[in-house]
Amino acid sequence: MYLRRPLCIFSLSFVLILSGIMAVTGRAGPSGEKGYDGQELEFCGTIKQMEHKDRNTILHIKNTYLSDGTFLNGSVLMYIPDQEKITEELHIGMKIRAGGEFNKFRTAHNRGQFDLFHHYAIKGYCYAVYKGRVISGTVSYDRIADSLYRIKERTEAVYEHYLAGTDQGVLETLTLADKENLDKDLKDRYSDAGIAHILALSGLHIATVGFLLVNLLKKIRLPLWLAAAMSTILMLAYCVMTGMPVSAVRALIMFFLGIGAMLLKRSVDLRTSAAIAALIMLVINPDRLYDASFIMSFASVLGIGLVYPYIRSLILNVFGSSRVRILKRSENILIRFGMGILTSLVLSLSIQLAIIPFTMWFYYRIPVYGVLINLIVVPLAGVLLILAIAVAVLGSLVMYAGGALCFLEMPVRLVSLLIHLILSFYDLLTQGVNRLPGAVLVTGRPAVWQLLLYYLILAGIVIYSAYLGHKEKLHRGRIRRRMSLRSSGEARKMRDQLREQSRFALLILGVSFILLFFRPQPSFEISALYVGQGQCIVIHGRDVPTVMYDCGSTDEKKLYEYTVEPFLECMRLSYIDTVFISHMDTDHVSGILQFLSEDDPHIRIGRIVISADKSQEQSENYESLLALAHERGIPVYAMSAGGCMKWRSLKADCLWPVTASGKGMGKAAYDPNADNIDKIIAEPGVSHDLNDGSLVLSLIYESGKGSRSSNDRKSGRSSDLKKCDFRILLTGDISSGSEEKLIDAVRPEGVGKGGYDCLQVAHHGSAGSANEAFIKAVSPRLGIISAGTDNRYGHPHKETLELLDINRIPAFVTAECGEIDIKQNRDGLLVIKNRTGR
Repeated sequence: MYLRRPLCIFSLSFVLILSGIMAVTGRAGPSGEKGYDGQELEFCGTIKQMEHKDRNTILHIKNTYLSDGTFLNGSVLMYIPDQEKITEELHIGMKIRAGGEFNKFRTAHNRGQFDLFHHYAIKGYCYAVYKGRVISGTVSYDRIADSLYRIKERTEAVYEHYLAGTDQGVLETLTLADKENLDKDLKDRYSDAGIAHILALSGLHIATVGFLLVNLLKKIRLPLWLAAAMSTILMLAYCVMTGMPVSAVRALIMFFLGIGAMLLKRSVDLRTSAAIAALIMLVINPDRLYDASFIMSFASVLGIGLVYPYIRSLILNVFGSSRVRILKRSENILIRFGMGILTSLVLSLSIQLAIIPFTMWFYYRIPVYGVLINLIVVPLAGVLLILAIAVAVLGSLVMYAGGALCFLEMPVRLVSLLIHLILSFYDLLTQGVNRLPGAVLVTGRPAVWQLLLYYLILAGIVIYSAYLGHKEKLHRGRIRRRMSLRSSGEARKMRDQLREQSRFALLILGVSFILLFFRPQPSFEISALYVGQGQCIVIHGRDVPTVMYDCGSTDEKKLYEYTVEPFLECMRLSYIDTVFISHMDTDHVSGILQFLSEDDPHIRIGRIVISADKSQEQSENYESLLALAHERGIPVYAMSAGGCMKWRSLKADCLWPVTASGKGMGKAAYDPNADNIDKIIAEPGVSHDLNDGSLVLSLIYESGKGSRSSNDRKSGRSSDLKKCDFRILLTGDISSGSEEKLIDAVRPEGVGKGGYDCLQVAHHGSAGSANEAFIKAVSPRLGIISAGTDNRYGHPHKETLELLDINRIPAFVTAECGEIDIKQNRDGLLVIKNRTGR
């Protein structure tokens, strides 16, 4: 099959070898020198790209070096605030002297979190420069590149003039790879429906337009070499104008190969040209192997060129290729239309088979109806691209060529109306699909071995299908030569064998696909996320419900969207049974408020439990929480000392705050169905400040098959994993005075039963919440402290760390460790630090 494609074999072999090397050696790419992080510096460089985003002008600057002559090992992104007109004074290719505050790109501190550092390292950037300013610049610049940038600006002005609302953002994304005006809600809807690829510059459409242009120029009697040269120049200019995104670069290389084949009167197929394009791009930048856009782009092409022909062959073998051929030749329009739909369905399915594992790896969820909805969306996408180009060209003539071409105004308006109708149809379609049950399936991130196994099986299926096709061809040749009744029986036997073998191959492929959803989980795990200056602790596992204690931050403005939701989806935690909120300070509740404000969250919450202390009602967050929770239909309960919640293997005892009545569980919103909560209306709590009114919980996990002795627990020994239990004390932000009142409760003979494995050190490790007698009474095996890097409060304080050290309690701080995961093994506790989120 591939012996006739030596270039394809060579390119694929190179990519596989490089993948193995990169997997062993790790990622390369530039990295910011730590010495410059946070410093105000002046530097020089050359502008290679300009864009506007969030009221900032962003300059992409290459060949950068500091004022002392030190060269940086990559490009920088400089953000100039509130100066949109500055691009009129600057030009692409201009050498400038500038200054600003240097900052390293943020790495991922939690599982599932997007890693900005590696994203920009792949692209060759080492620093972001904030509060940037241009000091001076040269007169000379790259006139060709700058002219293309001005064309792009004019095209955006045309779209703004003729298109309204979200249509402008979609068209700019589709044709110019500019997402500045793209509506976020629309983007989320498209993603959930499985058509987010519409919002990316389509390499397939670029190549198609290029070849159509060649054929058009040939029809007007231009020589092939001239038509090819003109088309190549136009395609190259277009890709430079759009910033050379991965899909455009791939399409450009494949277009060059196709043009070369035409000039040499040779043939080049999709697989070979895609393999060569991947080879060239990886030789230039090997780190592209870690780029999601690179992987998804080439996986889609392989789905079309490699997976589709052989999956189609297997399906034809199962249903009978001769029957299908008869149906395709049918003169009945409905039958032929139905066959076209089925062919498109198999093509869409083949693409999904190629990209779904990577979709799970990068995005942790898949759109269930994506295969079907793309049957409608993809054919219209090509029409949409042609209409967008028509508006850009004709609209530019009307706006910039003077009144002589005003007669084109009406055609441009009509084309704009067609675009609006198509995009409105897309919007209605995505909204309808997203309302269907199970529209989005949270899958979590598969393990590396699952990806390897799946793609090995998929490759084996492709090879096996090719073998069956070759075998069928030889057998048919023998039958044609013999032409006897016996050979007719052999043909039937051959068809039956092919049908059974194809069914078996498709069954194996289906099993390997199902294995992608397998997620082994520990019986019990605690994850303290890094959320900056704030706190979010998640208790999850195979034997326990998912429980969250606090979710807030003063540093992270979009905590839920960028940190908490990706973690939950990565871990395949689509349902949180209970969210406990210690108190109503923003650094403990902002993430939950953001979740409740989501239009269509993929994560569901069963109930919210807050502190019954009266001080919480003084916070604006209290009223916001109740209002948003009521709107979502999520019950909210107030809890105080004596309150208890029980699950199969998990128990939560409330130790604080103490209320006047001493009753432990109350109702703060309307009454839902709550089978494991005692429905007691709490009396008004004793008023503290917000911090001292924190909800203190003693959380106990019991395997149900026995428990360790207190001696085993304190020594850290575990004779049998199945007999282990785990105790954690969650203290919110209580002060040292409140800790003193809790000493009796946390001792072994107290309500909390003592002997804790883990202590959440109160108030982010503040010295004002470090009571030595309390620490000794709890006697935890380890402590976790949630605090932000270089926070203005200085948390955790030196006194607290020294107190823990004196008592031989190892302290793990999220500012130093990133996400902290605590599990159990046969040797005791296993603490995993995820500083880079890997």
